[in-house]
Amino acid sequence: MEERAKSTSHKGFTLLELLIVIVVVATLIALSVAGLSQARTAARTTLCLGHMRQLGTTLQQYWAASREVFPFAPAGTVFATSPPEDGPTSTAVSGNHFDLRVYWTTPVSRVAPWKENFVNWVCPSSKRMPGLPWKSASGDIAYPSYVYVFGFMARPSVWMDGSTANADQLRSVRLADVRFPSGKAAFFDQEMGHLPNRASSSEEFRSQSATPILFVDGHSTQRRLSEATKPATNPFTGHAWPLHDTRDGAAGCDF
Repeated sequence: MEERAKSTSHKGFTLLELLIVIVVVATLIALSVAGLSQARTAARTTLCLGHMRQLGTTLQQYWAASREVFPFAPAGTVFATSPPEDGPTSTAVSGNHFDLRVYWTTPVSRVAPWKENFVNWVCPSSKRMPGLPWKSASGDIAYPSYVYVFGFMARPSVWMDGSTANADQLRSVRLADVRFPSGKAAFFDQEMGHLPNRASSSEEFRSQSATPILFVDGHSTQRRLSEATKPATNPFTGHAWPLHDTRDGAAGCDF
């Protein structure tokens, strides 16, 4: 009795099905990577905004110690570039009145010592020497990530229509001069460590990107510089930069 061999057929993937599977897997991987990157960026941004809120608390302490006057220093002031606790203090002499935008740490250190506080003045994504956030990863002097707005270094009249460069205008600003505390930026993140490839980012891209900002009333949030009030020309610098040169200076409103 003859037995017929039973044939079994094994159906495999066709080329088209295999390509579809590859595309689906690649898409899922891309979505996962993008989601992870966005989650990391969001986490870094949250930390950055937290640092700025702590800076807001420090600013309130400064007001309490200075009778509600904002940090101020004239051109030619000798600023520290390292804390006294770090050994012999290195210094720099400002050549421009508005250099205080990065040297504000010197007057503020009177109420917030560098050793304990400088880490809160740096974007968490910034590359600094471990334990020495006032130095870059290569050991050079590094400024804080958060810059101090020009409008608090001179009288509001500097940024009014028809203003000229009058040295008498380079005087301290009082908290009472601020008319819109919740809409007036005091510091903003110039380093933008949360941006991907920030070193090669164009000015236009940075302007359109969400920038961490600390407002006078103490709240911090992200806003695009492109959405800020159109700036006025600063007669001392010849520039009109968003936030720095807002019309009416400290008395103006940025958003």
